[in-house]
Amino acid sequence: MGTWGPGLYDNDTASDMRPAIAAVARLPLSAQEVVDLFVARHRDVAENPADDDHVAFWLVLADQLHRRGLDAAEVFERARDLAKSGADDRVMASVGMSAADRNKREQHLRELVDRLAEPVTPKKRKTLSAPQRLVMVQGQVGVAEVNRTGELRNPYMREGRVRFEPAGYTLFAVVATEHVFGFLAAYAVVVLRGAVPLAARPDLETALSLGPWGFELPATCSSAHARKMRLETIGTVPIASDLVTARASPLLKEMEEFAVQDVSIANRLRVTPPRKKDIPLSSLRELIR
Repeated sequence: MGTWGPGLYDNDTASDMRPAIAAVARLPLSAQEVVDLFVARHRDVAENPADDDHVAFWLVLADQLHRRGLDAAEVFERARDLAKSGADDRVMASVGMSAADRNKREQHLRELVDRLAEPVTPKKRKTLSAPQRLVMVQGQVGVAEVNRTGELRNPYMREGRVRFEPAGYTLFAVVATEHVFGFLAAYAVVVLRGAVPLAARPDLETALSLGPWGFELPATCSSAHARKMRLETIGTVPIASDLVTARASPLLKEMEEFAVQDVSIANRLRVTPPRKKDIPLSSLRELIR
């Protein structure tokens, strides 16, 4: 459940839902299809009134759909009923929210109820007309320059705005790609644990001889981010998907979550030492069929 505050979005669940709904709303789906898809992703919370996040889930879903011009009358009605039922206040009391903050939250909910009673203003949605282009492919082995702390160039900053001093290379391989919901591109990578010296830029044969490697959580990667991080391909290898699944099935199941949250691959590619929770992978050759 995480932390709570008096505002509608002052808790972990609500703040996570906002970008997730924004991502789903980009799909070329009707309002009802957006609702069905999002509820299916959170069925344990959406259909369980005993869950502490149940009420917040429906309030946030209704608020976001209404603000985005997506007419979901049943969701709006359900949220209004929940807001007026006192269920939210009981949850707030159970997590120790002060009376003053509960009063502030009650005011926010009254405003939400009034807003949800208003007709939806249709808005032009910028939806994806086709699946996002895969900027990386399974089996791609690549390098990118990193600084002394193992960080790549920050893809969120304008190029040249922040000084970057290369000190070595990170080495990575794409072990899985997926179009989540048939549209959102996501990637899973393994990364060499430790930097390669700047004076020894690796080729593919060198990459295959180095280790250990570590599996990273899935992420997204736009063309702009790939360009700004200056990702370079040094070759491709035939990755055995069954071996990847056998080794890292729990991580691959997170593809949908991180695609919806649009978590950039930038942090996944940074150089780190071996981790205690790493899935053992002494060589990239272990994943080649």
